[in-house]
Amino acid sequence: MKHSINLALMIITLLLSGSACHDKTEDPKPSHEQLQVAILIGINQHRVSQGLVALKENDILDRIATEHSTSMAKGEIPLSHEGFVQRFEQASKETGASAIGENVGSNYADADELVSAWLASEENRENIESDYTHVGIGIADDADGNRFFTQLLARI
Repeated sequence: MKHSINLALMIITLLLSGSACHDKTEDPKPSHEQLQVAILIGINQHRVSQGLVALKENDILDRIATEHSTSMAKGEIPLSHEGFVQRFEQASKETGASAIGENVGSNYADADELVSAWLASEENRENIESDYTHVGIGIADDADGNRFFTQLLARI
């Protein structure tokens, strides 16, 4: 019995000391994949709350959105919709999309902050609430770790 109590106390001590040493400020940034999932969940929660259908993720749109985010992160173009016509044509050709919308952003701390900013912007919110059926989300980091986001919404 004494041995069981000592073992239990040792386990509790280890658990408490382990949690006391964990510093949340040392947690790494979420991965691009984690952010993509969180952004998709946030956007779809909003759409469903408005009586709209949830968007389906599309790998082709993800790739096209990532290419745009990468161009912004590399400084090849500013944070903008530059080249949108080409992205529309590419997405239309590769997915059969009949309509495309786009939201961009950079330097948001997390997915919730980004989604909130998009919803606070009338133009971006209109894209999110439009009759699109699919979405692609692309994320890229610049050399300083700043994140660039592109969301392509499409009617496929």
